[in-house]
Amino acid sequence: DDPDWWSSPISDEEWSQRLSEAEERYQKQCADDEARSARRAAVWKEFGNDGASRRKAIWRERKEEGATLQAIGDRYGITKERVRQIVAKRDREIKKEASYGG
Repeated sequence: DDPDWWSSPISDEEWSQRLSEAEERYQKQCADDEARSARRAAVWKEFGNDGASRRKAIWRERKEEGATLQAIGDRYGITKERVRQIVAKRDREIKKEASYGG
C-alpha cells in the first residue's frame, strides 16, 4: 500500500476503464432521476395540488393494503422516510377528527 497512491501514474487503459465506469454510473443516475420525475409527474397529474388527497391515498396504501414504505415511495417518487412521515401525519389527522367527532 503506497501512501502516495494518488500521485502514482496510471496507464491509459486504467484511465479509460475508470472513465467508462464513471460514465455508466452517471447514465444510471440520470435514468433513475428521469424515472423518479416521471413518477412525480404522474402523481401530480392524479392528485394535482391536493396534498390531503395524496396523504389519504398514501395512508390507504400503507394501512389498508399493507404496501411497504419503499413500494409506496417508489410509486410516488419520494423516500420511504417521507412516506412514514405522511402516514404519521394522516394518523394524527384521523385521531384529531375522531376526538372532535368530525
